[in-house]
Amino acid sequence: MGLSPRRDLCVFRVKTVGRTAGPVSGLDLPPMGRATSTAIALGPGDWLLIAPEGRRTALSEQLAAASAAYAVDVSDALVFLLANIDPATVTRLTGLDAARFGRGYAATTRLAGVPVTFTTGDDDRLQIILDVSNARHLRSYLESAL
Repeated sequence: MGLSPRRDLCVFRVKTVGRTAGPVSGLDLPPMGRATSTAIALGPGDWLLIAPEGRRTALSEQLAAASAAYAVDVSDALVFLLANIDPATVTRLTGLDAARFGRGYAATTRLAGVPVTFTTGDDDRLQIILDVSNARHLRSYLESAL
């Protein structure tokens, strides 16, 4: 099971400022529980923006110009696991409803005590996003659980 950082991507965590959890001017962000090929909603006013590494400077400039939000580059902190994990297995391991695993799905939960975000992208493959410091533990857990 491949569990490694995606070095071909840059990832920014974007949060709204203050009590505003609505749209951020200049950015097309999905609502709660949804993901696109370029953004994942983690919670109210909290998103991950994903782009090819070559767009890092342009995206950074776009985020600097966005109003009512701040952004942090987290590209080196996250691991992306692309796997063909059966949604029923994810339900068994996390309690998430497998019926919701359609295109553009996003959910944040815990897996083996580790905070993770599950998404399904445009290719309907399940992605697990987690902090790189938990990668070894989660890899070991998934290998024994699957």
